[in-house]
Amino acid sequence: MRVAWLAPTRRPSAAAPPAYKEPPPDSFKEVGQWKTAKPLADYPRGAWWEIFGDAQLNALEELTAFKEVEDNLASLRLLETEAQQQNQAVLDSRRAVELFTHRYEGGADPYLDVVTAQTTELANERNAVEIQRRRMEASVSLVKAVGGGWDASNLPPISSLR
Repeated sequence: MRVAWLAPTRRPSAAAPPAYKEPPPDSFKEVGQWKTAKPLADYPRGAWWEIFGDAQLNALEELTAFKEVEDNLASLRLLETEAQQQNQAVLDSRRAVELFTHRYEGGADPYLDVVTAQTTELANERNAVEIQRRRMEASVSLVKAVGGGWDASNLPPISSLR
């Protein structure tokens, strides 16, 4: 079996770059439609899509805003139910820790059952904290989607969150 080695060949188009002539420095001034550059800070912020004057784009932005509000409201409703169920799981796991501790002290169960119950209790408490974090995040997203402000005086006291 013979193997033929092919040497790389040069293509004529890749042999040399195209000739480029630099324009004279003042030639752009001859064109009368040039605009002076504005710093980025001077550009309007906010509803950037309004510069296009497109009614469909404006309607799409409004629908997106409504969708964000509805999504956050739905998240808050679901997370409230999830938080109630998780809080019940925390209470149940605390009761299980007490029960297994009493059974261990009475000699009916090994200490491994107490440790397992404590591990379950800790996992349930961590899940409850995570759900609370997600609820707070959804609340902030809802306020942002509605376009409202945020005032720390409206927050509940820390003692009521425990």
